[in-house]
Amino acid sequence: MCDVLDPDTPTKPVATNIEQTSVTLSWQPGESRTINSTSIRYRKSSTGGNWASRLVPRSSGDDEGRSRRNVDEVREFMLDGLEPATEYIVHVVVESFGKISLSPAASFETREFCVCFCTAAVTRNFHCTCTLHTSAMNDSAILTNA
Repeated sequence: MCDVLDPDTPTKPVATNIEQTSVTLSWQPGESRTINSTSIRYRKSSTGGNWASRLVPRSSGDDEGRSRRNVDEVREFMLDGLEPATEYIVHVVVESFGKISLSPAASFETREFCVCFCTAAVTRNFHCTCTLHTSAMNDSAILTNA
């Protein structure tokens, strides 16, 4: 019986294209001979709660029988469904024959957003109320133009 080696550790993910509810993560998977699955493990950093996980779809270049991975290969995955103005911690998890390897943790904060409602009077005055959604609190501001 042959011993199954632990898969190589993926590089720390890099967060780019950070939006209000999504982020693009990129990493290098390492040289493991066979990676059966890759997933993104993430959670809000402020709550310290349960980890959520998303399976990364296999790309057309992923062949289970491939003898060696290109060490310079970069994988990308868009993680969506996130909350605005929230800091997250993420890991890349690779699995090979029942053994897993976890990347170093990375963190990012999704962008905040502002919702405004305006009313206009016949006198050309308008009144706007904006709610800024941030990770700390919801702030309101009132803008008036005469």
